[in-house]
Amino acid sequence: MRPTTFLLLLAYSSAESTTPPEQLTIPDKSCFPEKEIQEISGPDVARFVANFIFEDMVTYVHKAIGLQELRSVLGFAPPGPWKPWRSDSPDETATSAIEKYYESREPRYEHLSLDNPYILEKSVTQAIELFDRRMPEIRNYYRRHFQKALGNRKVDGDTVDEMIQKYREIEGKVDDTFMYLRRPLKCQEVDTRKEPYEKDKELKEHEQYLGA
Repeated sequence: MRPTTFLLLLAYSSAESTTPPEQLTIPDKSCFPEKEIQEISGPDVARFVANFIFEDMVTYVHKAIGLQELRSVLGFAPPGPWKPWRSDSPDETATSAIEKYYESREPRYEHLSLDNPYILEKSVTQAIELFDRRMPEIRNYYRRHFQKALGNRKVDGDTVDEMIQKYREIEGKVDDTFMYLRRPLKCQEVDTRKEPYEKDKELKEHEQYLGA
């Protein structure tokens, strides 16, 4: 089978720019083999449970990557250890008033906090490393757009607010791109020993099970 490249158009627009939409290209290497899904989910987790964990994790891993890049472009420290979702305490790594202001405004997700009922922080960290290795395009996409949005401006309260809004815009576009990755069984390799009819039947059964 020849490799396939998925070209997902992410329209990037602003009031000051009329540049054409930029393409976020995710090649076929973005299809994670079952072995890698199992490694992230845990060796003692059943196959279907592992796929559901992975599907849930995919939704938030790129958001964590985006927040890492947002902090980096603004000149702030990387995110600290997970905290309770509703925690109002600033990150202990914040060293300036503007960084503490950012801490109070940074988007928060229950699934990237100690309140996540399904996934441990170490599993998300492993998933981020895997995504960086397999799909560096995601981190680069966030970084390029943040750098372009910030330019040479001074990082003050207004800038922080605007950059967080920019994060939300880009995060939404990347989230749309990741839609097909939330159906990991579509990407998994089907046993080559099976006849084409059996392969198609198995894929359809998986899709029905996942509600595709």
